[in-house]
Amino acid sequence: MQDKNTVKAATRTEEERRTGTEEERQAGAEEQVAAGIETGKTKVGYRDVLRQKEFGKLMLASVITRFGDSLDAIAFTWLVYQVTGSAAWSGFIFALNRVPTILLQPFAGAAVERRNKKYIMVVADVIRGIVVALLAWSYVAGTINPWIMAVFTLIISTVEAFEMPAATAMIPKLLDAEYYEFGMSFKSVVCTVVELIGTGLAGIIIGCFGVQAAILIDAATFFGAAFVELFLKVKETCGRKSGKDGVRQYITDLKDGFLYMKDRRVVRNFCLLALFINAMLVPVNSFQSPLVSDVLGEGSGLLSAMGIALVLGSGVGSFLFPYLSEKINIRRFILINGLLLAFSEGFITAGSHFKGQTMTVYAIASLAAFGMGFTASMLSSLFSVSFLKCVEKDYLSREAALLNAGATAAMPVTSFFLSFLVKFISVKNLFLICSAFCGIIFLCVWAFRMQVEEECLAEEKAAQNE
Repeated sequence: MQDKNTVKAATRTEEERRTGTEEERQAGAEEQVAAGIETGKTKVGYRDVLRQKEFGKLMLASVITRFGDSLDAIAFTWLVYQVTGSAAWSGFIFALNRVPTILLQPFAGAAVERRNKKYIMVVADVIRGIVVALLAWSYVAGTINPWIMAVFTLIISTVEAFEMPAATAMIPKLLDAEYYEFGMSFKSVVCTVVELIGTGLAGIIIGCFGVQAAILIDAATFFGAAFVELFLKVKETCGRKSGKDGVRQYITDLKDGFLYMKDRRVVRNFCLLALFINAMLVPVNSFQSPLVSDVLGEGSGLLSAMGIALVLGSGVGSFLFPYLSEKINIRRFILINGLLLAFSEGFITAGSHFKGQTMTVYAIASLAAFGMGFTASMLSSLFSVSFLKCVEKDYLSREAALLNAGATAAMPVTSFFLSFLVKFISVKNLFLICSAFCGIIFLCVWAFRMQVEEECLAEEKAAQNE
């Protein structure tokens, strides 16, 4: 009998650790309301974020790697096709890039949780830098082949599966909750600008110095980011056990991570919405070429214009998010941006009625792409900030890993399904169906009052508005 009572007590303790006791939840709500009233007196802006030195270092590391990634996105695509000469190999390698994120990251998040996340990030960037440098060397030496590229891709993606949960869990340690909106938005805007610059320079670098130069610069950015991360000043508590105890602890942490998401409806709903938004952007990512060529009757120039408009929309959305989110209720914010996303996805086909009128087609397609970038950025920013606020710090690595794995999995699954569907319907109708479906889902989120914020956050926002 005593053993059974001990087990029940342990179960209650673990349950309370995941969801919190009633007293803890009430105390937390009171603290957050008080914090909301206090922060409401002092207006937070982008200048305040610039004063957060440690978060600035984290952001600088992200910006450096984003520049390298923007070069790599073009250079590696060029290299893969140049080496393999096969579209099938290109598809295989890029699909392989997603596998660790989808299959490994949910387990990597639990492994990262009790370890020093700063050094995980540093080691991850150093490994990626070495692997990318070896890739460039093997190309110059003439020893590269498709299998080497596949192995290097798998190594890099595996390392990233551990790095992403660690980087996400670092944010609350370096940035106070009152700065989340402006901090995350500022980081996104700067990364968008750097991405545009990198994309523009990639073609010039490859043309003047060869593809190996772009890849070596990408490798250098990983080493640069690791150097910056070494100077992060952060307090971390590492409680990872070793041996058999460590294995049992890992299994417990892994199970608790899944149970935490199961018990916290808001966290689960954000994951579902993030997954859905990624799925709704698949038509634009996968069917741009047939849309531009067959539906709109234009060439590659429109593809470039739409890409620029999409990135610009994303940047503007990220910049305006903190200002708009504080004035609009979360549920209404999701509804408005969700419906605008749905409208933009359907509106992009309107240029088919103006074939031959190039300027009109460009204007319509670019406006629609801007709208999709803007609304997707608004929604992803909201989910990122709310996720950081809702998830307890001790669970952040695990829940971020689950969120990212699910959202990433949505893209290949949706792409496969739409590739099958497009055999029976036109590309134009595919976009219109996806647009209608997107609008219906967001209307259902509104109509059925899907829970998208914790009570404490709702009270905090109400206090700020008062």
